[in-house]
Amino acid sequence: MQNPDVRNAALVALASAGALAALFLVAGEACGTLFLPLYRFEIEAIFPFVDIQHLLIDTSGSERLITLQVIFNSPYYVGMNRLAAGTAVSSSTLLGHAFQPLVILLPLVGAARAIVPTSKKRLVPGAAFSLVLLTALDVPFVLVGAIEDILFNQFAPGNPPSLTMRWLYFLNGGGRWGLSVAAAIVTVAVASSASVNLNHKRLSLKPEGLKNE
Repeated sequence: MQNPDVRNAALVALASAGALAALFLVAGEACGTLFLPLYRFEIEAIFPFVDIQHLLIDTSGSERLITLQVIFNSPYYVGMNRLAAGTAVSSSTLLGHAFQPLVILLPLVGAARAIVPTSKKRLVPGAAFSLVLLTALDVPFVLVGAIEDILFNQFAPGNPPSLTMRWLYFLNGGGRWGLSVAAAIVTVAVASSASVNLNHKRLSLKPEGLKNE
């Protein structure tokens, strides 16, 4: 006989993933625009050698893209090649990449909650923190890594890839899915351990008058 908790978890996961997919299909550009200030702040903070000219949601045929255009504010070296300050370069990534962590993490967290007792006070902020962290580790590095990948392939094809390029390859090679699943597991584990500790404390606070003689 099928476990009803497992069935409920599967239904929650499917319904959540379907609802999120429908939302992003209908209002993907509006949803993606909400992330742009975070991307801009992060790129400017972590990669101070570039000045952002454009960071926007663009359309190429039937695909929606997050497009970045920057100029180097100082000379930039690619291998032994020197690019002058003011050189403009651009890159893009699929808008869907920004949504993948949400479509993976939230359904998994919702499904786990149907099976594992969790503390809602820990689960909700934990899931929000995980989503912000996954977002911060993804698109900004992918956009800058794609710029470096283009420049290295053009000017220094024999040089080893930079750390940002390696991170780009990792994410696009399945790392984005793996990180999302890992974040969901950690989020649920923290919330469930908090729930267990809370229940244990309640049991330990048994009034003296209720003790067996």
